[in-house]
Amino acid sequence: MKTLKNFWNQLTTPRHRPFRRLSSTKSLLPYRLIADVEGNPPPSDHGSIDGRGWVVGWAVHVGSHHVENDKGCEDSIAIDQYLFSGADIAERLNVSVCDGVSGGALGAVASATAANYLTGLRPDFPDATNTAGLADARTRLENDIQHVDDVVRDAIAKHTTRTGATTISAAWLGPKGEGWICRIGDCRFWQWRMPPKGDIRIKQLTEDQTYHNIGEIPPFGIPDVNPVFMAGNGTVGDPEVVRISLMPNEGLILASDGVHNFLTDQEMIDLIASGLWNHQNLGDVARTIEEKARENGSYDDVAVLVLMWKDF
Repeated sequence: MKTLKNFWNQLTTPRHRPFRRLSSTKSLLPYRLIADVEGNPPPSDHGSIDGRGWVVGWAVHVGSHHVENDKGCEDSIAIDQYLFSGADIAERLNVSVCDGVSGGALGAVASATAANYLTGLRPDFPDATNTAGLADARTRLENDIQHVDDVVRDAIAKHTTRTGATTISAAWLGPKGEGWICRIGDCRFWQWRMPPKGDIRIKQLTEDQTYHNIGEIPPFGIPDVNPVFMAGNGTVGDPEVVRISLMPNEGLILASDGVHNFLTDQEMIDLIASGLWNHQNLGDVARTIEEKARENGSYDDVAVLVLMWKDF
């Protein structure tokens, strides 16, 4: 297994610099992984981090159609782990997977900008019994997420007058397994659970916001499987923020359509189960998911993030 130091030495070579580490300590906290907004991500990378409470693995890979066009990967991943000091000290985790929209300008810049902005947000996590507090926290987070449209548009405008956009998925998770999730477009969430005995279970948490699923007629020439909502071109819509609560040994999967268009839920379960029972870290599990999607015919960029909450 690669040490974190060796892993980062590999990632920060001039040729392969998809992410930039802002800070870390011996305990890996605080820890921030940000996407490269220069628009030059590498053809493939994966990694994992194991902190107090949250364990995370991720993988990205450029699609064959972008290799042919020399465009590079337009999917981005960002991670932010940080400490919260209160009655006790626990870990919080923000993660995001974003997919730059093909056909728009600077998809890599759009997705990286969105991922970095979203993981920089700091929402509150009121107790489940605090109805008013939950409503207020949700509203403030929805307003912050809506601002991602302006952030992405301004980032692209620094380079071109053309319009670009990205679909997004992001999760903000607290020290007790509680949190918020949001997706705009067709990035997707699943929740999974590894019981002490028996099979791993998985369920899809979000439905893709495509023209077909929403019941809207797409513009002429646009397939109805394309996303209606995205960030950067004024079509972000009203972000749908959902509260979740995870138990120990439960987790989430965030993935771009380069993954979920080519993998079934059962294949996802089998890959996670095989990896965990064979003592793989979640970075290796994420890489097997990415590789299986490509084996099944995915020609698109692939980004997948797998996380799990463990009590400590």
